[in-house]
Formats: sequence, C-alpha cells, structure tokens
Amino acid sequence: MRYQDMPEDERALSFPTPFPVKAMGKAGGDVRAALLAVLADNQVLYRDEDISEQASRTGKYISITVIIQAESRQQLDHVYEQLADHPEVAMTL
Repeated sequence: MRYQDMPEDERALSFPTPFPVKAMGKAGGDVRAALLAVLADNQVLYRDEDISEQASRTGKYISITVIIQAESRQQLDHVYEQLADHPEVAMTL
C-alpha cells in the first residue's frame, strides 16, 4: 500500500512536520552546497541554525544534516530522489 493511500491515523508522519535530512559525501567535496541546492530547488524551509556537519572518524567523509519543515511526503520523496542522483552525495538518511 502506498503512503498516500494509507488512512491518516495509520501514517507514521503527519504534515507539516520538522524532519532531519542527512546527506553524506567525501570530505573536501561540496555536499553542503549540494544539499542546500536541492532544498532550494524544492522550496523547502529551514533555518541556518538547523544545519549541522560532522566528519567521519577517519575524516574521509562528512555528513550534513538539515532539519527542514517538511510539507508533504511528496516533497520529501523529491528531495531524496534529487539527492540520490547528485554526484557529490554518496548516501542519504
């Protein structure tokens, strides 16, 4: 069953809702710019203070997390599809 077809009371998320979007890529790349560009392209709202970065233990990778104001499941799906296709992004959560 698709998320959109589920009754409201059975859905895990109700919108709008704060939602953390995380993108990971190689340190020295521009994962942050890639993530913020995808969010802008999808007109996603977030605050600068809701952006955090963390390097991997070895320093080879970096993760960027942005707590966004998700308006719909469709919006989240578009964001994750674009991130998955972006060359700077190795993985998303």
